[in-house]
Amino acid sequence: DIASDGSVQVFARTAGGAGGNVTQFLSGGELAGVLQVRDQDVVAMQSELDEFAFNLANQINSVHAAGFGLDGQSGRALFEIGSTQQGAATTISVSADVAGQPDRLAASGSEAALPGDGSQAMLLAAIADEPVPGLDGLDPAEAYGRIVGRVGQRKQEAANTLSLREAMTAQIETMRQSVSGVSLDEEMVNMTRYQRAFEAAARVFTTADELLESLLNTLGR
Repeated sequence: DIASDGSVQVFARTAGGAGGNVTQFLSGGELAGVLQVRDQDVVAMQSELDEFAFNLANQINSVHAAGFGLDGQSGRALFEIGSTQQGAATTISVSADVAGQPDRLAASGSEAALPGDGSQAMLLAAIADEPVPGLDGLDPAEAYGRIVGRVGQRKQEAANTLSLREAMTAQIETMRQSVSGVSLDEEMVNMTRYQRAFEAAARVFTTADELLESLLNTLGR
């Protein structure tokens, strides 16, 4: 089931339909891992991506609004962005005031310098190499790289945890077999050895029986 906050809730139900919420008891295994990725890891990464999109869009809008388009107007935003960070990465879009109208791109630093001035366009381009307010003093490439790096780090941690648990499982199985003294390979070797010994003993008894019968036949004559 999906809770009101969007998280997944797991219920255990009996054949009669009764049961209860067991989500809090899922501390390990594949199901617990799926829940952690969906409700914790993905949420954290989405929040960081929203923060990145929100702050970068506002920085670009601030610089763009100070410039002038070919129509002599300024004060326009280049991107439509909400008032909060939540959901910014999925809702960001080119402003309706600019979309499809390249003459409204604020490339000039002043109305008097139109139409050949591109000083404001240079300032817009320079944002790519400058720290963006709200992103811990990082430029856009560094901030995005940090997000990607954290995704990779979480993936590596998950892989390391899986490898560790597989090794622990293998070690426990080895210990169990050592305690029980049962090894399928060893038992197969033993069965083969016992079978060969039985066959050899059977041949001895067969030979002895044949010799005894021959002796009785000789004495009977």
